Amino acid sequence: MHVTLLDLVCSWILVVTRKSKNWIISVLLGGIGFLSFAPFGVYPLFFCSFGWLFKKIFLRDISRLDIFSYCLAFFASTLSWLAYPIGHFHNSWILSIAALLLGSSYLACHLLLALLAMQRWCCSTLPIAVITFPIALLIPIFFCGAIFPAFPWILPCYMFYADDYLLQSAYWLGSYGLSFVALLLSALLGAIFVTFKQYRNIASIYGAIFALILAIMFGAGYWRLQNHPLQLSDITVRLVQGNIPQEHKQDRSLAAENLRTYLYHSLHNDKLDMILWPEAALPYLYKESFVDLHNKLSTVLVKDELLLTGAIRRCSRSLEDFNSVVFVDHHGKNVGVYDKSRLVPFGEFIPCRSLLSLAPIANAIGDFAVGSTPYIQKIGNLTIAFAICYEIIFPYDTKQLQKADLLLNFTNDGWFGNSLEPYQHYAIVRIKAVELGIPIVRVTNVGISAVFDAYGRVIAKIPFGTTGHCDVKIPQKMLDRKQSCF
Repeated sequence: MHVTLLDLVCSWILVVTRKSKNWIISVLLGGIGFLSFAPFGVYPLFFCSFGWLFKKIFLRDISRLDIFSYCLAFFASTLSWLAYPIGHFHNSWILSIAALLLGSSYLACHLLLALLAMQRWCCSTLPIAVITFPIALLIPIFFCGAIFPAFPWILPCYMFYADDYLLQSAYWLGSYGLSFVALLLSALLGAIFVTFKQYRNIASIYGAIFALILAIMFGAGYWRLQNHPLQLSDITVRLVQGNIPQEHKQDRSLAAENLRTYLYHSLHNDKLDMILWPEAALPYLYKESFVDLHNKLSTVLVKDELLLTGAIRRCSRSLEDFNSVVFVDHHGKNVGVYDKSRLVPFGEFIPCRSLLSLAPIANAIGDFAVGSTPYIQKIGNLTIAFAICYEIIFPYDTKQLQKADLLLNFTNDGWFGNSLEPYQHYAIVRIKAVELGIPIVRVTNVGISAVFDAYGRVIAKIPFGTTGHCDVKIPQKMLDRKQSCF
């Protein structure tokens, strides 16, 4: 038989395709994970994707490389926005992609080890595998969120951000408890995939449990919202969103213009209690001795009004720089300050700077000092909790928060452009409002600025990429707030 070169090539392609079939599917199903989260919120895709992974692991029909590829594709697609600052501001897209793959690989290795351990010791029977699957995945997720570099960003529960009813379960279960339920639902769907062809009766049992859990979550959320109508207080705040591109914020020649933008959108006739500017809104290094700056800020305030603005503050005693929120009254006096205590690694400080001193990005980033001011402070008749930027994603002492009337979140998402990050950050804050049981006012530079009540209802919102302001009465605090089990 005469064998042509074309026959050999086709045979080789066929062999490679068969061997790489699982790898390709793993990458595709892991890569669509970002569609489950903001701004898309197609959470059924999460169940299908992780349900497929559960099936393959239980049947031992997937290699270690395929599992790692799935996890890597999931994190790389969901956290793709991490590559933007390095690529855009340092003109090094190769370095940015390398950093994204390195960070995603770090997270993927944790899931890989957990899933391999589950496959080896906990896949003897299907019911045991269904229970251990969410536990196995939550352990590394919790580890990555609690151990340096702590980054509890992509929790499975955040995919429920757009569903008014399902997200209410965060109040009773907390972020990690609701994430457990999300992974359990994925395992149940995977169990249906395993048993559907040969054991229809067993598959129907798993399907009934799946539907029952969703029905309970939906029903409980509906009951909670119906029995707790929206209640607003008499406190009125103005959110100012300057929408100043990060390049312009860093341009010293535009500092006066940037300040005028915020001052213009702070002018008002009706009585306000507070005006809120986002993280690092002041275009100058802030010092208490800057009388002219204080006088300019006071021009937009009348008696008993306060301006709370993000600023890079230099301490006059220690000469350290802090990422802060400063409080200015209508006399132009600094009457309070909150300093950020959880700093962003490689954004606000460089870990092991002495070892990385030769890297261009390390030289471009100055180290901020860690703040020691209390995150709950009394301002007039209000007790306010503060969070700057990604401080909001970390666990809070719920008992301490019972003293607070609201939580103020000051953020600048301009570093990440029109990527997934501003939308994911917004979604996380909405879930946090429900989990913590406290109204949250979120003010950002480029968006999305918003006000949530303690049940996650959106009271006001300024869309991404919009320059403007909104006046809103803050929601009343929840009187029967309880601490979740998780």
